[in-house]
Amino acid sequence: MIDYALRDFRIEGIPPIGAAAKDGRLIAVWFQKRKHEDVDAAVSRRFPDETVRERQSAVIRETFKQLREYFAGTRRVFDLPIDAGGTDFQAGVWRELQRIPYGRTVSYGDIAKSLKRPGAAIAVGQANGRNPVAIIVPCHRVIGANGALVGYASGTDIKQRLLLMEGAVLL
Repeated sequence: MIDYALRDFRIEGIPPIGAAAKDGRLIAVWFQKRKHEDVDAAVSRRFPDETVRERQSAVIRETFKQLREYFAGTRRVFDLPIDAGGTDFQAGVWRELQRIPYGRTVSYGDIAKSLKRPGAAIAVGQANGRNPVAIIVPCHRVIGANGALVGYASGTDIKQRLLLMEGAVLL
């Protein structure tokens, strides 16, 4: 059984945020950009082999609490139980993303090098794009080698908003 909920943090440029949990672990965080989309159907499409229900489980409540603190500027690191799934490579990329400090950016190539796979920048970008736990696993902190804001599933406008909120220096 997958629980999910939506929360609108009422921050300019940030749409409502959805969170989903299973067995006491966070499995997804996303931006709900389509205002009129049937959220239950969207979550069911995301997890087709699972029963879903709209319910704020303890981990979802804690996720929203920590996100509220993040948006208020009082939280820089998240402390939540996560089960993002993915391949071994993707999981390795997502672990590296969690090491990027608040307000800092790194390139896809930097992540590839930290994984001892210097030629894997494109694969890192693909794994980054499949990160199911937005913000918590901070894929928004990864930029192009030239400093450009590229490749954010929810749009570079949201990526830029998050980075500016964190105080990152952008080109």
